[in-house]
Amino acid sequence: MKNIIFFLLCLMSVATGYAQTDCRLTHKVAKKETIYGISHLYGISEQELVEANPQIAEKGLKKKMELCIPYSKAYRDSVRQEMEARLQAERRAQLKGLKTIRLAVILPFSLNQATPTAEDEKMVDFYRGVLLTVDSLKKEGVNLNIHTFDESTANIRNVLSEVEGQGADLIIGPGRPNNVNAVAAFAQMCHVPLVLPFTNSETIVSGRPYVFQCNTLQANHYPKIFNRFANYHKDDNVIVIDMEDRSGDSDYITYFTNALRQNGINYKRVAFANIDEELVPIMSLSQNNALVPSSVWAGSFDMLCLKLNDLNLTADYRLQLFGTPEWQTLTTKSQKNLLKYNATYFSTFFTNTLSTRTKRFCTLFEQSFGKAQYASYPRYAEMGHDISAFFLTALQRYGDKMTEYVHEHDYNSLQLPLHFVRKADQSGFVNTATYIISYKSDGSVNLNTF
Repeated sequence: MKNIIFFLLCLMSVATGYAQTDCRLTHKVAKKETIYGISHLYGISEQELVEANPQIAEKGLKKKMELCIPYSKAYRDSVRQEMEARLQAERRAQLKGLKTIRLAVILPFSLNQATPTAEDEKMVDFYRGVLLTVDSLKKEGVNLNIHTFDESTANIRNVLSEVEGQGADLIIGPGRPNNVNAVAAFAQMCHVPLVLPFTNSETIVSGRPYVFQCNTLQANHYPKIFNRFANYHKDDNVIVIDMEDRSGDSDYITYFTNALRQNGINYKRVAFANIDEELVPIMSLSQNNALVPSSVWAGSFDMLCLKLNDLNLTADYRLQLFGTPEWQTLTTKSQKNLLKYNATYFSTFFTNTLSTRTKRFCTLFEQSFGKAQYASYPRYAEMGHDISAFFLTALQRYGDKMTEYVHEHDYNSLQLPLHFVRKADQSGFVNTATYIISYKSDGSVNLNTF
């Protein structure tokens, strides 16, 4: 390790700048010498020579001028690559000394079905996402064993008996709701961390300090989301648009308006049916106008935008639309309006299809399994990847103390934001992370986790 540190210190002197002490050597300019000739003599580019010697740009090349001859970019790159290789070897050597992590995955694969259902496809995709995580970590030198159990072909008690026989440091699953309590009780008895990817039960973590619930009800996030809205839009002209309700969640706008009142935010309301006559008179020319459709139905966005386009409000007013997770299901033709109206919505998952990292994952998935991910919201392969990567790296980092420090663990997710807090004393953990997705009229999309 001392050699690595010494190597890093040496690299800093050749790779990070062109101070005089970073010079490979010095050169005194002779009569008739040129920048090209000097740089060619030492195997560096003219740009590298000039960057290392600002006086050339200020005064020109002068006889008897002492020049710093820097290390070439090619040399610095080779040193950096050697450093990275040594650090990687050092890390692998350290990881080899750690115990092997035993991962148990319990899912309903239904492999005996002649025609897989949509749920079967999702479970298989989730597992494939886990496999990609395991493959990646193994390449980094992490010691991992994965044992897979198909809960669709065996009684859950038999499955748990096999898990106990194999041993497990982490359990991910189950997929079937009627097996959740049995697996949670088993994990509690064996003191094994259990990650529940799908259940949104309100009570599953109660009295079970080893259980981690990834999926929580959207309504559980309402207080945080609406208080954030009130904080960010306290100086705005907030207008609730009462849509023709097809939302399936009549509580949404009630929660929302209650939060506005509790935060002292005045707001106005207008019926969608009367928007042509009633909206413009209550708009503000001096404030940002935050419009909030009352329905969580994604189609309400397109309906509202048709009206707003007819009214041509963006010419005179600053507008922003605020909506719900269903807005991410909007078709490509809606993207123009999302950008035009600076649309913002919240969600507990989001796939940024424009992200280079997401594109790389999709390509790797297709290369590994010969097909694209199953088209769904959320994408189950990315979910499997995020959940397994988060917990396996946390287990690698904290070991038996993972439950003590998991709230400090950070992972840059592809799709699923993850931040776990213990719900109460002697209870398990719930995922409290939420995304705010903001479209900007300049064509950009911002993703914030809170």
